[in-house]
Amino acid sequence: MKRKKLGRQAPDLITKYFPDDLIMTLAWVACLHWSIGEPEILAEFRVDTGCDFTPRLMSIDRVIDEATGRERAFVE
Repeated sequence: MKRKKLGRQAPDLITKYFPDDLIMTLAWVACLHWSIGEPEILAEFRVDTGCDFTPRLMSIDRVIDEATGRERAFVE
């Protein structure tokens, strides 16, 4: 099995928002991860987008959301 090179951009909707600098990309992803856990930010996001997805806390629920694509659609 071949691994993708880290320098190559993946063909998806998320990586087009990544900053050019790797350190800034890591910070951007960390900020996104943090903001999803903040109730006030999540509430404003819902008002702005109409998206009602709620990130799950239980591992099995997160696996289901990932497998069905709901998590990916929320992040994009």
